[in-house]
Amino acid sequence: MNIGITGLNCVDAPKPNGKGDMIIAYFDFQADFVTMKGAALVQLASGGLTTWEPLAKDDRLPRRSVQMTGDARRKVAQAALPLFKVLSSGKKAPIAIRD
Repeated sequence: MNIGITGLNCVDAPKPNGKGDMIIAYFDFQADFVTMKGAALVQLASGGLTTWEPLAKDDRLPRRSVQMTGDARRKVAQAALPLFKVLSSGKKAPIAIRD
C-alpha cells in the first residue's frame, strides 16, 4: 500500500479522552485509490500510535463514515509520524505503533 500524507495540523493542546487516548494531529492522506480528509493521529494510553477515521455527523451522534483494518491503521499512522515529528517542534512524539 502506497500512502502519501497531503496535509497535517498538530493539535496545540491535546487532551486525553476517557480511555486516556489523545488526538495529537489531524491529517489528510492518499492511499492507492482512496483519499481521506480529516483522519486523526492518535497517541494511545498504552503508548502506541494509531489512526482514527474522520467522523461523519448526523442528526443523532457522530459516526465513522469509513473503517480501516488494524493493519491499515498502523501503516497510515507510520506514514504520518515523520511529518508530525517535524511539525510538532520537539514535543515528545510517540514511537511505538499498536492498535
